Amino acid sequence: SEGPLAWIYFAEACNDSAMGIVLFSLFGTMVVMSFTVSYLIETDLNFEGTFWLYAAINFLCTLYCIFVLKETMGKTPSQLKSLYWSRDKV
Repeated sequence: SEGPLAWIYFAEACNDSAMGIVLFSLFGTMVVMSFTVSYLIETDLNFEGTFWLYAAINFLCTLYCIFVLKETMGKTPSQLKSLYWSRDKV
């Protein structure tokens, strides 16, 4: 459910010390999803149910992007690093 947007956004806005954890979790999510798709298609969900399940997850992720993520356009690198963390934690 995460696409290039997640990789780009977190690479810009993530604190340097947390970058490895964030990118590892993004990659881990992709791996888990790629292994579960074939399993879910063979269950009672079938192809259509699996499609709608991932569509619902994508919809929730879209709502998260709209309402939680902060705008990064026009911000300096130092402003990007402090979007979600206060100065004393950076």
